[in-house]
Amino acid sequence: MGRPKKLRNYKITVRYPHIYLVAVGSSLGAEFRVTERNGPRKPGVVRFSGRRPDLYGNPMGTLVIDDEKFKAWFDGQTLLPNMKTAEAAAKWMVSNTEDIYFGCPICLFMTKNWDEYQAHVANKGDWVLEQFDLEVEERENDDKD
Repeated sequence: MGRPKKLRNYKITVRYPHIYLVAVGSSLGAEFRVTERNGPRKPGVVRFSGRRPDLYGNPMGTLVIDDEKFKAWFDGQTLLPNMKTAEAAAKWMVSNTEDIYFGCPICLFMTKNWDEYQAHVANKGDWVLEQFDLEVEERENDDKD
């Protein structure tokens, strides 16, 4: 094993592969249908859960989605046209519901704008890592990864 390496000598890219949605006010426990009805089977839905306070102390619910989760949750079911992908579903929920926003998994940032959301989350991850003095240590392959 070598000496630990300071990460400031490396370029680190932080990605948040999910979509983080926040619901406040009347949408706190919101539920959205994602799939078509298939006979007696209930349609697939996503719902907001949790009760963390927003910037003003009001409760807010969250929903974290991505295409992998959509596939696992709704495999074999027919997705509604506006819910074909996690991104399409998130954009539809945000644009069609007054108090649902794209949010940040790290801070209390909320926006209705997809591009602002993407930029904020990407920059916030980098910002968090910059707060720490991180080191990389090479280790032998012990198959515990």
